[in-house]
Amino acid sequence: IEETNFENELCIERKMSADEISSNLSTNKERFHREFDRAEAKILILIEDSTYEDIATGNFRSKLTPKQFLGLLHSFSFTHNSPFVFIPKSSSPLWIYNCFKYYFRNKCKQIK
Repeated sequence: IEETNFENELCIERKMSADEISSNLSTNKERFHREFDRAEAKILILIEDSTYEDIATGNFRSKLTPKQFLGLLHSFSFTHNSPFVFIPKSSSPLWIYNCFKYYFRNKCKQIK
């Protein structure tokens, strides 16, 4: 039986909060962009323990304004075709499991 893996097809980039992703998008932006540029896989961005509303209302620690933060987040997402989702840390293992489960399930349907 030939081994099949999907490590170059799907990846999840976990961020523990809006604070962490704000740093990636501002202070460390060149490195962060290079990381996504080099990737062969589709990368989903999981932001734990923050909400979209936290960013929109400025409930984060960064020098960015809410408008700047939202602009950077959405621009990055479209530039790298990497959607972002906000999931509480307590639910993130289930979300990650289901992402891979249904990705692989759909890949198997295509193989048949």
